[in-house]
Amino acid sequence: MAYDRLHGCGLPDDVLLELAAELGSDVPFSLVGGTARGRGRGEVVEPVEDLATWWWVAVPAAVGLSTPEVYAHFDHLHPHALAEPAEPDDLFSALASGEPLRLARALHNDLQPAAIDLRPELGALIDRGEREGALRGLVSGSGPTCIFLCDSLDGANAVVDGLQGAGHDVVLIANGPVAGAHLLELP
Repeated sequence: MAYDRLHGCGLPDDVLLELAAELGSDVPFSLVGGTARGRGRGEVVEPVEDLATWWWVAVPAAVGLSTPEVYAHFDHLHPHALAEPAEPDDLFSALASGEPLRLARALHNDLQPAAIDLRPELGALIDRGEREGALRGLVSGSGPTCIFLCDSLDGANAVVDGLQGAGHDVVLIANGPVAGAHLLELP
């Protein structure tokens, strides 16, 4: 997108999204931003209405976790899992409500049990974050980063303090939804 804008190529957004998907399934989302639903491998991004501000704490792991290994382990743990997950109606309704506790109750990651089975310390981290006040802790994607939904900025700061006190060096706060990639023109 930056190359296109800086060099005046004028590629349509759908072409940029296709190019982004070639770089990785998660890349198109960074162009769209906001709250969105990923279909396919995650590369088909559809915006979802979300007018609330959500406060998150993220704890990236120092050591990675292989996405193919997590998916293979999921298949091993759930050999009869449906190819298409059920529609996340509760999640969409919770997003529309703007209520953090309702969203926390609707959040779920099907890959989380597989990731935690491969790296039990992720489960311990999620338990600790929730004890420190997070409304919900999750493994992000296939891991190993863990994210925590909090009720407010003050709640997020409390979770950060607790996790840092427990020895986690890198603990970050973010709020969202955030805009996708865009070009800023400076004077």
